[in-house]
Amino acid sequence: MYKWLITYVKQFNKDFPITAVADHTEYEIVRIIQTCCLTNTEYSTGTGTSTDTSAASSGT
Repeated sequence: MYKWLITYVKQFNKDFPITAVADHTEYEIVRIIQTCCLTNTEYSTGTGTSTDTSAASSGT
């Protein structure tokens, strides 16, 4: 998770809002951060909350 948090900070110049996803598992949080970084999209309440295929397919 640390690697992806650092990537997010470097990419968007601000911290990932970890408290906004506190109800998710660590795996789900990492997938959300990965989706944000790989799609170059800052996190918002509708970004990457579904961590399986729908998050990946919504960017395509």
